[in-house]
Amino acid sequence: MHAVNLSQTLCTPQGSCRHFQYVYFRRGCVTATYTPYVISLTGSSRTIDKDLTPIDLTLSLTLNGRPAAHKPVSIVASDQWRHGFLNCRGPCAGFPWQTNGEGLLLLTYVPTQPASEPIEFVASCEHCGNNASWVVQSRRDIVIGFFNGVANTRDAAQSGMDRLKDEFGSQYKDAQLKYAQFYNQTACGDAWYGRFSCLEDLAEVFEQRSQETGGVFVDRWETFWDVLAGRHAQATSFTGRLLGLLGDGGNALLQSLDATASALLNQLARETLKLLTLFADSPTYENRADHMTRLWRHADAGSSLLLVAHSQGNLFVNSAYDALKAAKPDARAEVVHVAPASPTLRGEHVLADIDLVINVLRASGLNSVPGVNIALPPSSADPTGHGLAPTYLDKTRAAYGKTRSLIEQSLGVLAQSIPGNTP
Repeated sequence: MHAVNLSQTLCTPQGSCRHFQYVYFRRGCVTATYTPYVISLTGSSRTIDKDLTPIDLTLSLTLNGRPAAHKPVSIVASDQWRHGFLNCRGPCAGFPWQTNGEGLLLLTYVPTQPASEPIEFVASCEHCGNNASWVVQSRRDIVIGFFNGVANTRDAAQSGMDRLKDEFGSQYKDAQLKYAQFYNQTACGDAWYGRFSCLEDLAEVFEQRSQETGGVFVDRWETFWDVLAGRHAQATSFTGRLLGLLGDGGNALLQSLDATASALLNQLARETLKLLTLFADSPTYENRADHMTRLWRHADAGSSLLLVAHSQGNLFVNSAYDALKAAKPDARAEVVHVAPASPTLRGEHVLADIDLVINVLRASGLNSVPGVNIALPPSSADPTGHGLAPTYLDKTRAAYGKTRSLIEQSLGVLAQSIPGNTP
């Protein structure tokens, strides 16, 4: 004895149809053919926008190409409805859901919060030969965060971020690009000794590099002092080049150094370094706390993060990236290092052979910096070969193409998760 599920649809000349289901029992071979229902699910959008706009879902059920009216169906969500709920769009025939007289079920998905992962809606029925699905995902903005370099005033750091805005605009594929400055405060010009306070920035570079390489405190500052004051009388010496990076104040100092000025510089450097090592309210500590608060806020909002760091900013970005991933492992973040002053990296980097600032760090013997990977001709626009805009984003030289390519590659990785985008 065999039980065979049979279905039959009878239609009148006027076009109205009735559908019948029954079980037929017979002995011997089964000759009847079972025809399954066909179910489909479509939506008005695949993207949950920042305003949590509702999305219409339309379920269709057919049999032999004709609407299957008043049939029970089921819809489940992969997130178990943690980020939203369903409402009827028009009259619904109770629960569980049923199709209407046209074989349709009209629903609206109402998001209540952004989802970090795609949400898949799956529709099914008891006698369906298939399941149907529709996938939505929260639109993710990409925040390009800029970590500025050594001895940058806030205006100079803003200029660097503005250069990135000009280069990459407000849109990448379907993703909106936003920009955020993660400022590394400079002491240049803030103290009574004016430009000499740039020594604090240089001291921070050495302090941060030592933390990354596990250096010993006393040895670190003795080395830094030897670098700073050892051969100050020689304009072409290592110390001369280092002081030259301080700008006009450093140049003036080189021109007027004598025994008295040298002693004054020695005292100034000792006091600056003492302040840096004894007080926890150095700009470095404040900056890191501010960076982390803002990064977490962006991650909680569902934004992807592209962190572009220049010079000393690479030391800050390493610390920020590590803390972010430790606290929020699912946060989507990429790092691009430009002229990195850090011995360790969290992403790809670009470093020119003419970069005097990084070459000074390399010559200091305080462990290594990343390898040079681009050769550039010198330019009078940036004698140091270190500036973000005048060297690494100078459209007339090869570093521009490499820097832009690294940033675009990272944007591509982050955009892969955005609906409608392809790698």
